[in-house]
Amino acid sequence: MIAPIKCPHCGQEVEISEALTHELEEKLTLQLSQKHQKELADVKRQAEEKIEGKIKEQFELQLKSAKEDLDDSRKRNKNLLDQLSDLNRLLRDLKRKDEERSLEMEKKLLEVEEKAREE
Repeated sequence: MIAPIKCPHCGQEVEISEALTHELEEKLTLQLSQKHQKELADVKRQAEEKIEGKIKEQFELQLKSAKEDLDDSRKRNKNLLDQLSDLNRLLRDLKRKDEERSLEMEKKLLEVEEKAREE
C-alpha cells in the first residue's frame, strides 16, 4: 500500500492514489466541459446560420413578390392612362365634330332665312 501524504493547505492526510484520481477527474471534467461548450457554441452558430438563411430566403421571396405586384400595377396604370388618353382624344374629336355640325346648321339656317327674305 502507498503511504499517505499530508496536504500542504489543510494538513489532512490523503492517499496518493486518491489525490491523483481526484486530479485526473478534475482535469477530465474541465476538458469535457470545454469540449461541450465548444460543441454547444458550434450547434448554436449552425442554428443561427440556418435561421438566418431561412429568413433571408423568405425576405427575398417577399421582395420578389412585391416587385412583381409593383410591375403589374405599373402596367395596369399605363394601360389605363393610355385608355384615358384615347378617350380624351375621342371626346375632343366628337366635340369638334359637334361644333362643326352646329356651325353648319347655323349656316344652313341663315341661308334659309336669307332665301325667305328674298322671296
